[in-house]
Amino acid sequence: AADLKNNQDFEQEFAYIVQVQNESGVTVSLAWITGILAPAQSFSPSLSWTPTEAGKYEATIFVWESIENPSALSPTLLLKINAGQGV
Repeated sequence: AADLKNNQDFEQEFAYIVQVQNESGVTVSLAWITGILAPAQSFSPSLSWTPTEAGKYEATIFVWESIENPSALSPTLLLKINAGQGV
């Protein structure tokens, strides 16, 4: 999950994208939410993912103008995930 806020005085389209990669750099999940934020509107999108195997993963979160226009609206966020045994 992340917190988004439109600090502009006009509507802003966005695409919230989460890519999860395994230790080998293989993408195991790619999901997104798209929408439009009104001026000064906040939104806390979240996407869930459940690992099928134990291991180390990295989730990269992007906020772009749209899926078709990958212009970044915010810095990329990286999250490390350690999935233990019994997954």
